[in-house]
Amino acid sequence: MRLKAFAIRQWGGRGNTTEIYVTTMRVGDLLARCSIDRWTPENPRGYQRMPDERRLWPGGDLRSDTS
Repeated sequence: MRLKAFAIRQWGGRGNTTEIYVTTMRVGDLLARCSIDRWTPENPRGYQRMPDERRLWPGGDLRSDTS
């Protein structure tokens, strides 16, 4: 898949820079191409913890997109 994007150079500490690329795509296309490395007791090297249900807000569920 190829997408049109533009680059932003973000300045970090100690003079370091990071290039960030900005684009748009459908949520369904994104979800079909990615996975989340969840932290669990069985996967302690996972990066992302599970969301705290108390912090979620109505309408914030990206999975509701059917495209």
